[in-house]
Amino acid sequence: MTKLNKVCVIDDDEIFVFAFKKILKISRFCEEVTVFYNGEEALDGLQNTNEVQALDLIFLDINMPIMDGWGFLENFEKRKIDKNIPIYMLTSSIDKFDQVRAQNYELVSKYLVKPLTVEDLATLEV
Repeated sequence: MTKLNKVCVIDDDEIFVFAFKKILKISRFCEEVTVFYNGEEALDGLQNTNEVQALDLIFLDINMPIMDGWGFLENFEKRKIDKNIPIYMLTSSIDKFDQVRAQNYELVSKYLVKPLTVEDLATLEV
C-alpha cells in the first residue's frame, strides 16, 4: 500500500470520524487528515486551489445535514481541478440505489460501506 500525504474525510458522525482517524493513523495510510462535517463546510474549506491540489483522496459520506454527499459531488465536479482526486463514498447506506447513483459520478472511484478496517484500507488501490 502506498502511503498518502493528505486525505480528506467528509462525515458528520464525530464518533466515526474519531475512530476512522485512529484507523488511518494505525495503518499509516496517510500523513495528514483534514475533516469536514458536511458537504457545504467541505466546499468552503476546499475553495483554495492549493488546498485541493494537496489532497490525495477524499472519503465522502452520503447522509449529512446542511449538504449531503450528493450535493457535495454536484458542486465539486463543477470546479476545474487539474488533479484527479479519487473520491471514495464511505457510508452506512447499503441501498442499491445509492450504489448505482454513485457510479454515475466520474469523480467517485469506489463505494465503500462502513465500518472500514485497517485490513480494508490495505486493499484500496490509491
